[in-house]
Amino acid sequence: MFCKIKVKRDNLKIYLRLEYAKLEQKPEFIRDYTPVAKQTWIELSITENDLLKNETIILDVTRVLIKKSFERILKNPNLSRFPTFGKKALTPNFITPTKFKLDMEISTDGFVQFGIRIHKSQAPKILEKLLGLEQRGYLKK
Repeated sequence: MFCKIKVKRDNLKIYLRLEYAKLEQKPEFIRDYTPVAKQTWIELSITENDLLKNETIILDVTRVLIKKSFERILKNPNLSRFPTFGKKALTPNFITPTKFKLDMEISTDGFVQFGIRIHKSQAPKILEKLLGLEQRGYLKK
């Protein structure tokens, strides 16, 4: 990830993987976000008043910075591995994000036991995906 954009009610926030100290120009709408994110990031906070005053300058600077951030990630892809705003739970695409519980037990005899608590209406769909019965030809559509 080289850029994250958040649209707020009163402003637009753009987060870029750049080092604040290495920026040539440091307009007032840019700040060092590294202490907050605990990684190298800058934050651009653009309000409607800023755009009314000098829209072309702000948009030109923003475009150049986004391009620099993208090029930096291309040169060093390891930088893009770290999420900016916390970890998100990964769920398989066949499970809807409703109430869902997963238990996993790893025993010393080499076996792993999974326990999934889901609504009964989702059970057939999940079993099909987990077991791959449809791909093997056991189930017909």
